[in-house]
Amino acid sequence: HLTILLQRRRITRPRQTTPHEFADTLTFLPSEPYEQVQYLTRLFYHVRFGRRTLSPDEQRELPTLLSELDLRLPAALH
Repeated sequence: HLTILLQRRRITRPRQTTPHEFADTLTFLPSEPYEQVQYLTRLFYHVRFGRRTLSPDEQRELPTLLSELDLRLPAALH
């Protein structure tokens, strides 16, 4: 979902970069959306590579985080 949200704003991850590397390149975003992307990327890594599951609270918070990020991304990126 995060990837799709960013793609709608013409922000795409080059195939040769990892999700973490890509998230680090988004420093042009305002600080709050940038931090949200960093947080969501960390969650992805914990689940994908850390073999942990998200807590019920984290699962409930994901849709809200994505909606907030969608609203906070600069309009110029639409």
